[in-house]
Amino acid sequence: MHSWKHALAPVLLAVACHGAAAQEAGAPSAKWRLDYEAYIGGFRILSIVSAVRWDADDYDIEVAALTRGVVGWIGDWRGRGVSHGTVDNGLLRPARSRSDTTWRGETRFTDVTYAADGSVVTAAKPSNEEDNRDPVPPQLARNTIDILSALVALVRKVGATGRCDGSFPVYDGRRRYDLSVSDAGEATLEKTSYSLFAGQARKCEAVMRRLAGFWKEKDPRRQAAPDADKPVVVWLAPPKPGAPSLPVRAEAELALGTLVLHLRAAE
Repeated sequence: MHSWKHALAPVLLAVACHGAAAQEAGAPSAKWRLDYEAYIGGFRILSIVSAVRWDADDYDIEVAALTRGVVGWIGDWRGRGVSHGTVDNGLLRPARSRSDTTWRGETRFTDVTYAADGSVVTAAKPSNEEDNRDPVPPQLARNTIDILSALVALVRKVGATGRCDGSFPVYDGRRRYDLSVSDAGEATLEKTSYSLFAGQARKCEAVMRRLAGFWKEKDPRRQAAPDADKPVVVWLAPPKPGAPSLPVRAEAELALGTLVLHLRAAE
């Protein structure tokens, strides 16, 4: 559970416009709380709560998660991520993001400041060297976006264009990777007791291209991350009348099986 953003990849993966850190505009303002449950093989493993807000000037997003079920009995794990940025001429520009996790008494964090000139300032515990990761060269981290800001861009862009295709560079304080996202059209999600939503949804598929900062080849933790060659699939739709299109379901292939994320509540 060290790599919590890998585990939450389905809800965090998003679509960017063809700029670097600037994202396309959608609805002028919104404020939502979204509750998710994650399952593998029908067993609940994670509860996730996200709060997102944007208006004409800035935006904020927070995601908190904790283990449930058998996974929670084995080891109590908690993670929290926050991101803040500005809206400049309708474009989202991340300013700062932070991630904190605690598992079996070990606390980890990353804190990234995204400067206006495209450079970043990073603080992390442990460092990539201490965590058996490849380093991220400073030039590779320039003109990037954090994954939570990208989530805001996702719902705004789908709301503005009705599509979710594009590619963009992500840097989260440890890893640098490119996401290529393709629009897979409309799909029907059947009614299930797991989910709040049923009906037509926009299907988006994202593939990660690893560049730097990942665990080294022989590190066993690398094997638990989602398969980089297989797409993470996210379905977006308005969960309630009058709501923007939001992530209502997602799937990712993990070493333990298929992780399925269901939206349980939206307000």
